[in-house]
Amino acid sequence: MGFSLFELSRVLGRKAALYTFQHGPLVERFNSTDRDLTIGGDLYKAARGISHSPIRDTASSGKAQVTITMPALLDPAATDTPPTQVLLGWWRPYPPSTRVYVTIATTHLGDPDEEIHEEWSGRVLAPSFKDVEMTLTCDPSRSNSRTAGRAKRISRNCGVALYSQGYMQCNLDPEPIAVAATVVAIDGDDVTIALAGHPPRPLAPGPIEWVDGMEQPHTAEVLSIAGDVLTLDDSSGMAVDDAVTVYTEPLWFLATLGVDAVGLTLTAPEFATAPFGLEGGLIRWTRDNGLVESRNILAHLGTSITIDYGAPDLLAGLVLRAYWGCPHNLDACTARGNEIHYPGFKYLPVASPMGRSQAWG
Repeated sequence: MGFSLFELSRVLGRKAALYTFQHGPLVERFNSTDRDLTIGGDLYKAARGISHSPIRDTASSGKAQVTITMPALLDPAATDTPPTQVLLGWWRPYPPSTRVYVTIATTHLGDPDEEIHEEWSGRVLAPSFKDVEMTLTCDPSRSNSRTAGRAKRISRNCGVALYSQGYMQCNLDPEPIAVAATVVAIDGDDVTIALAGHPPRPLAPGPIEWVDGMEQPHTAEVLSIAGDVLTLDDSSGMAVDDAVTVYTEPLWFLATLGVDAVGLTLTAPEFATAPFGLEGGLIRWTRDNGLVESRNILAHLGTSITIDYGAPDLLAGLVLRAYWGCPHNLDACTARGNEIHYPGFKYLPVASPMGRSQAWG
């Protein structure tokens, strides 16, 4: 029997709401009945008390918002917690650094086809808490969180977010960039290459990839670099005139916290070795559950940085990535090999030729 027939039936229809919450690799599923449901191989845990406000089809983003209410106990010593208690940990004591998405669907109990009808999807804007209840205010996916705001001012300096991607954005790629090259000479494991173009950043030790004359892919490790000579761990299978791919250095490095975080201050000896200042950059690490967390760096001095807000696992021994910061000027953009994307107007005159203008920076 199809879903529509259950909807029309006065006797057989037993509707249940299904809620799917996704935060990075973490997925939690609940249903509004008093029993666990397995539908399409996915387990929806029983969560009596979970509900949502009416779903409206409207062009007004405010009226299209949906609130989801569920049981959640704020008392950290509580023992008999509801299944939805796990979601409380996504926002308390620290908010997530990435978006949480939610899907609301319905099904009918007893449907042999296990048919699901998706009714709404969006993202969580903000939570609110009571002693035994949590409410999530959600916005539909089609709504854009960005507002037009004030028009961009003409300025010599850069006014875009570091590492942002897209038209008129920073477009600085913090990851290693692939560079094409050709093998010129081979002397044991020392390989001389000729780059196809000028790389945006210096090459770095790491993988080198090529395909031999038999169309077999090969990978080796670059141990050291001296000019255009690379020392590999194993050059077997490589021949002169082979096309190879090498990689530039990334704009991040690994750092190990030396002590537990003190307030919002983190300490690691590697912070002092940063080739550029870290202020305005970020740190990123992977938690035990696979969730990737990030924090913005507000200040950097020697072996210490200050971040915007904390996390429970910022403890001694944690290995994290520290991404370079940027003072948002032309010299910094050029030093990072990103001058082609510089969004500032470097030839802007000191004085406006049009007199007073609010658009003149």
